[in-house]
Amino acid sequence: MLAFGEKSLPMKLIENGLVLVGIPELMQVPFKHLVTSLDEDKDNSLSNCGRAATITGYTEWFSETQPYLTVGWDWVIDERAQGSAPWRLGSPRTNVNLVGNDGRALPWEASLEKLGQLMDALLPWQQTVHAFEVPQPVAQNRASSPAENIL
Repeated sequence: MLAFGEKSLPMKLIENGLVLVGIPELMQVPFKHLVTSLDEDKDNSLSNCGRAATITGYTEWFSETQPYLTVGWDWVIDERAQGSAPWRLGSPRTNVNLVGNDGRALPWEASLEKLGQLMDALLPWQQTVHAFEVPQPVAQNRASSPAENIL
């Protein structure tokens, strides 16, 4: 296990590219939204018309700290299972390895599980997903609309 040195910075970049971060320090990091997007429908055939929709996508967040922290994960909206709120699918993808109270890096899977819980609690990602989903009205110039050629 890697020890989080007593005299080290609150975040420490290690040789494998991971950044060791204590939970109290992580809670102070101002993450910024980078991108949220929808996954492409795998089956949009007519046989699925009228069925409950499952919407999936991903979101990515980063910090402007040194070293940079990045966290991303997949999400789903499945009204049959969870209502209209998006929920995180699986563990995040990240360069963060959390450090426990004992000053040692948590095992990778334990770190990912705790990091996912922290991101769910700290970031407004579900509101970001909902804002992304809302269709924006398309301003049309009737004089130059491609639909004019159809009529």
